[in-house]
Amino acid sequence: MEGTLGPMALRVSSAAASPAAALVGTAGKLRLFAIGGPGGIRYGLARTRRIDAGDFVVEAAGVAIVVDHGSAEWLAGSELDWVEDGDERGFAIRNPLGLHACGAPL
Repeated sequence: MEGTLGPMALRVSSAAASPAAALVGTAGKLRLFAIGGPGGIRYGLARTRRIDAGDFVVEAAGVAIVVDHGSAEWLAGSELDWVEDGDERGFAIRNPLGLHACGAPL
């Protein structure tokens, strides 16, 4: 289940499709972003109704995902996944560029 993000694709895993749809509900869309720093790339996810100039909107697994222009280069080709490991569960980004977030899932 994927949508276009510029020339690349952003995927939503089948495991993440239902939790993403439940998170959005009737609130609108999900905003997925990436921020680079000395410790690597950190990812974030939030509900939004707003689409800014230059944003990409990706329709994947029935969920609209908004990605800002600056994050697009870091997220192109990535997959939004849902992980459950013991007591931890949440969203995770699978990035083919090998740019992983530190710590627990999103």
